[in-house]
Amino acid sequence: MKNFYYILLLLIIVSRIYAYELINVDEIYSYQFAAGEVPAAAVFIKDSLFVLEAKKGEIFKINIKKGDVNRKFKLEDSVGAVGITYFDNKFFVPIPNKNKICVYNKNFKKMYEIKVKDPTDIEFYKNTYIVVSNDGHKILRFNYKTLDFIDEVGVMGFYEREFRYPFDLLIDKNGDIYVSEVINTRVQVLNNKFKFVKYIGKWGVSSGSFYRPKGIAFYKNYLLVADGFLGVIQLFDKKTGDLKYLLGKKGQLIKFKSPVRIRTYKDYLSVIDYFTKKLYVFRF
Repeated sequence: MKNFYYILLLLIIVSRIYAYELINVDEIYSYQFAAGEVPAAAVFIKDSLFVLEAKKGEIFKINIKKGDVNRKFKLEDSVGAVGITYFDNKFFVPIPNKNKICVYNKNFKKMYEIKVKDPTDIEFYKNTYIVVSNDGHKILRFNYKTLDFIDEVGVMGFYEREFRYPFDLLIDKNGDIYVSEVINTRVQVLNNKFKFVKYIGKWGVSSGSFYRPKGIAFYKNYLLVADGFLGVIQLFDKKTGDLKYLLGKKGQLIKFKSPVRIRTYKDYLSVIDYFTKKLYVFRF
């Protein structure tokens, strides 16, 4: 009974606290995955969106202008994957349950593997790449050409340069690193020397707070953060960390069931809702 009243109170709070200015988007496309399929992540390449399906190990290629799935590709050894990044004409796919990142060429042929404990995301900056180790509670840097380990930062903790289940990763043009922390309920920002810069967000269910922050993305001068529990996407000023907008459509707040991965390209935004197994593409 106590759990019932707690959940009821939480729902009442959530329904009332998101009174904040909206930035409205147009929904231009949605795709419902079939039973037994698990959409995990997506990446834009020009006018195409490549969506990773994790249970069968497939890639769906979607034309974002025409709004149709025009090809599917089998991705060797990718069952259980949780992310996908495109860099240097290669696809990098973290597979945490196998403690590795598989690397594929542009034709989806497997090239090699990178061994990392429980990886959930990978991003690139100059001649290096940085990997999130979710269960390792750290981020690690490697030389892109030689694959040699360079350095790392993080232990399980709550303070600066500590993490609890980091998940998603972004690197801006200045080399600053943005890491979403699911259990610490924040985005932690470090510079390229792994020095602490700031936190964005905090625990809570009100605007500007997080309960389970998952996917993050850049749009212009904003950081978008998807909350996998509260079901909303919030836009923060990258420089100050202040909340600016909530994502809306036709003047109404958009509530997803569980937005896990988000990506942007020009004025496009892709959102993968894990619980409903649905992909959305919006335009600002």
